[in-house]
Amino acid sequence: MKRLAVLTLPVLLSGCLNWQGTYDNAARAECQRLVDAAERQACLNRVIENARDRTAEHRTRNTP
Repeated sequence: MKRLAVLTLPVLLSGCLNWQGTYDNAARAECQRLVDAAERQACLNRVIENARDRTAEHRTRNTP
């Protein structure tokens, strides 16, 4: 049973990563809808920063 769990873990994690990319794309699309250029850029910067933070958090959790 443990072996099955260990073997399916990478598949499940890859699904999470794909969802993160989907979320980032949707957030960028929302930012592009903003009329004010400064607000749009601030929104895009937040999306980039959040994606960077999630990537760093993911690496920290997976570092032995």
